[in-house]
Amino acid sequence: MIVWTHWPAQQKPWRSLLSAVLIAAAIGVFWSIEVIYGMVATFALLSATAEFLLPTRFRLTAEGVETFNAFRRVRRTWDRFESFGPNQTGYHLRGNGPRPSIARRRNLRLPCLEEKTQVKSFLAQRLKEVS
Repeated sequence: MIVWTHWPAQQKPWRSLLSAVLIAAAIGVFWSIEVIYGMVATFALLSATAEFLLPTRFRLTAEGVETFNAFRRVRRTWDRFESFGPNQTGYHLRGNGPRPSIARRRNLRLPCLEEKTQVKSFLAQRLKEVS
């Protein structure tokens, strides 16, 4: 099992601070208009930016891949992927499905800058590698 955390906001603190200030301002405007608009805006903006502003934990197990953050929890078994390949920040898992549209929806990005060699060897045991 391999577990790591990816937090893009930590790597770009000024950009994340600016984003958080703009989101807070937008939420404040919506709250001043109507409470229900404020609640919806808070949920929508935070869930849309959670992948960047909040840490995401990744776990590779014998059963599959798991990703966790504040708004999303994904667990996928290895049979839902057909292969993996490198990208700029880690690896891209290509989905497997009866139709191309289903296969695309099963794609998953694994950002792993520090753990790249461990993740590659773990993925190579379960999936075929493509470039």
